[in-house]
Amino acid sequence: MNDASKGLDFFDGGGAEISDNSSLLGVGQHQISTPIGAPSNDDSGALGFLSGAMRQAKHPTVAAFHMAFKSLALFVYMFGSWFSSNDVFLFVVIILLLACDFWTVKNVSGRLLVGLRWWNNVKDDGQNQWIFESLDDMSTIGAMDSRIFWSGLYCTPVIWVVFFCVSFLKFQFEWTVMCAVAITLSWANIYGYTQCSKEAKKQTSSGRRLCGEALSSGFFCLWKWSGGGYGRWFSQHIGWFCYD
Repeated sequence: MNDASKGLDFFDGGGAEISDNSSLLGVGQHQISTPIGAPSNDDSGALGFLSGAMRQAKHPTVAAFHMAFKSLALFVYMFGSWFSSNDVFLFVVIILLLACDFWTVKNVSGRLLVGLRWWNNVKDDGQNQWIFESLDDMSTIGAMDSRIFWSGLYCTPVIWVVFFCVSFLKFQFEWTVMCAVAITLSWANIYGYTQCSKEAKKQTSSGRRLCGEALSSGFFCLWKWSGGGYGRWFSQHIGWFCYD
């Protein structure tokens, strides 16, 4: 009995020692703070990409409004029937969102995100005059701002064209008309800002050409003012090495 009790005492003591070691290591108590499969705090997916892009933009508020009205108009078009069965009400809401988007892109986001602006003047004789302006120093435009602007400008009309085709094939002509309005407003901004971008590139190339002409004329005037002395010195001292 004494030997058995000693063995049992030894076994209990060993078990206590193992449990103490496990508690000292803290296995399963302190190292694993979050359960397996729980979502992490890091941003992921499309929402994380958009939030990261907005943080990198120089004008995050303008970039957010540039995408907000487009997204809201598409959202109401796709899911508006879940909230209201009145098609006329949904039609009016979408048109108002498209009008807000058109005004924001034309007057605010284009000027601040990419440094471009356009408008249409009607002359006295009734002819339309398109006016395109661009920022002189385009180096101040942020890369992420430009990427957000052009992505929203070109991707949204593609989605509306798809909706236009679907509604036409389903003989839902009232929604076809609404999609046509969205495509028209988007096309006006696309045309205006594409022409502005072309004019900005022309101004940049013409500025470089004028700078090159000024430098070449300056060197020519300097050579002429010196009486051709530099040319004679070159031919006398270096020209023999080139033609020998």
